[in-house]
Amino acid sequence: LTKNNHPEWAEKAHDTSPGDDEDKHVFLAEDSAFFRRHVENALKEEGYIVTSAVDGQEAWDKLKDMDPLPDAVITDVEMPNMNGLEFCQAIRADSRTANLPVIALTSLASDEDVARGKAAGIDDYQVKMDRDSLLNSIEHFTAKK
Repeated sequence: LTKNNHPEWAEKAHDTSPGDDEDKHVFLAEDSAFFRRHVENALKEEGYIVTSAVDGQEAWDKLKDMDPLPDAVITDVEMPNMNGLEFCQAIRADSRTANLPVIALTSLASDEDVARGKAAGIDDYQVKMDRDSLLNSIEHFTAKK
């Protein structure tokens, strides 16, 4: 996943004015260090503040005590200790975090996988490696009202 192999990850998805997203904070739960680093970099290039965790349990431990809460959560589905669906269920079960937008970022893209994600409370389902679609989803859920 280098700039040469996937140049779209090094390009901006859309033009932003300086400061557009400076105060938008996303939380990323991804167990692959390699992929986590690339997603973090893409988000930071777009002006997002990023907090990350290496699995669902670490993510939940960090998220439940955050103040203020992030604007959106992005989670892999397949992770050790607590998977992304369990992480989402924990978010939905806590009144403080229940309304956070949760975006699944995964390689599991069958209709059955998407249905399981929706049943767990996932708001949007994004397939890994579609940078523009992920950024559009984040923008949708973090747009100022």
